[in-house]
Amino acid sequence: MERFKINPQADTPINDATLLGHDKVVNNIFKFTTSEDAITPLSIALHGDWGSGKTSIMYTLQQKLADEGHQPLFFEAWKHEYTNPALALVETIALHFERKGKKELAKEILDLAVHIVSKKFLDLELREIEGFFRRSHDVANTMSNQLETIVEESMGGKKLIVIIDDLDRCDVENTLMVLSMMKLFLDIKNTIFIAAVDFNRLQHAWQIKYGGLNPEESGRDYLEKIFQVRIGIPIPENSQIREYVQELIIDMPYDLLAMFGKIGPHNPRGIKRMLNNISYRSLLLNSDHAQISASLWTLLEDILGNKKTVQFYRMMKENLEGISFFFRMGGDWDKTQKEIHRFTKNVGNTSDEENRLSQYIPMVVNLLKKLSINHTELEKDFDVLCVNTNELVR
Repeated sequence: MERFKINPQADTPINDATLLGHDKVVNNIFKFTTSEDAITPLSIALHGDWGSGKTSIMYTLQQKLADEGHQPLFFEAWKHEYTNPALALVETIALHFERKGKKELAKEILDLAVHIVSKKFLDLELREIEGFFRRSHDVANTMSNQLETIVEESMGGKKLIVIIDDLDRCDVENTLMVLSMMKLFLDIKNTIFIAAVDFNRLQHAWQIKYGGLNPEESGRDYLEKIFQVRIGIPIPENSQIREYVQELIIDMPYDLLAMFGKIGPHNPRGIKRMLNNISYRSLLLNSDHAQISASLWTLLEDILGNKKTVQFYRMMKENLEGISFFFRMGGDWDKTQKEIHRFTKNVGNTSDEENRLSQYIPMVVNLLKKLSINHTELEKDFDVLCVNTNELVR
């Protein structure tokens, strides 16, 4: 019987980004933004794709700043998507100053923000929206002078740090309005914005929506005007992925952990999604090694995708007598790779998929030998999983 069990994992960001190298990102941003040498105003984009851990990093950064005596404002843009995130951002900042006894200033900030945001609902084109912002510049400039003085007087020598999360989950028009508000109101000394974004997604969305209206400016040009610094979340090393999975699944065999590290997903959400699939699929099997079989099938699917996995496995069964072929090769991996290439080209695999598959096969063989699992038993489980995960596609 297996000693470990893969339970479902909650897809909830944590405020303890200590794994996958994210603690280094948090510490570096903290040092950069709180240094006496930091130049303000400053806007930072924390760039990462879907599921890369941006929110966990932001939560942890907020906590670290607070622990060190700073007063960061945390704004979750997506929660205001169906009201107005731009106005909600300004309201968050205004309330911060109101709590510091600057009630009249807070009211002025909100009044101007409401006036500007209301124009959005007139379905103005981008040029007209930009024109309105320019016309509002004189009023906002006066207010910025007031804000600059207030920040300097009320923050006790600390910088006003505004953390914006989930901005790239908003509609592109709302996103651009938030960015415009950010620049309009708080392009002042001692103020730092840190926004978690998928830079590529924002750039692409801007280009699709406004590229034709403003052909002289690209989405990248626009975003680079907003953000002075772009910080990417590094791809974790294999050892960091193993550590992350081991933290979630206690007692997982090392060789299986190694497979996760080498050929599995590289972002937190992708890893958790894979573990959830494995947890479900293990329930489909009636064997003593259901967790192993479900893990190996799901890792294969991560390499090839659902349709190609089914096709590849069926071709193995029909032409190579199944998984037993790889055991009969006797460790001759050069010959194995040739056979993989010969059969996978019929599925239309890419070179990356083929390379990952060439890593996957010997790791499966070694794992089964170490755990004393008969390959015919694995094949029985794969037969069940092949039937149950063969998606109906028109």
